[in-house]
Amino acid sequence: MNADQPAVLADELAPRIARMIILLRRETAAAGLSRAQLSVLHAVRDGGPRRITDLAELEQVTQPSMTLLVSRMERAGWVQRQPDPLDRRGVLVTLTPDGRRRLDRVVAARAAALERRLEQLRPAHRAALAAAVPALDAVMDDPIDTEVLQA
Repeated sequence: MNADQPAVLADELAPRIARMIILLRRETAAAGLSRAQLSVLHAVRDGGPRRITDLAELEQVTQPSMTLLVSRMERAGWVQRQPDPLDRRGVLVTLTPDGRRRLDRVVAARAAALERRLEQLRPAHRAALAAAVPALDAVMDDPIDTEVLQA
């Protein structure tokens, strides 16, 4: 594979990344969290309290759909709503201690599932993956990606 041809590299990487995501989701499905619930928990943990409209935009769903999802998560005890101190009309979704524990368990389970697979690889393949981590970070930190997410 020629690294000087971004289109070819993208065609090779995209299906592999998609398969990796599916694999990790499948191996941690027993946690009982949907992809959307997991994404909301991550967003609130990593970005702090969020408005429902912001979460809806992040998940690319309607505001009523996100309100329903947050209501279910609130009933489960994973998130709570608090008044927005900057806008009394709005509410912020925050992570509860139970939500953080639930998310931490899923993150740990995914890491353990990946670790089991990595243990089966030859050292040269593990070294190649380790060497690729900075490049993967650079791809995800690309300003183009940030612009797309904000659009």
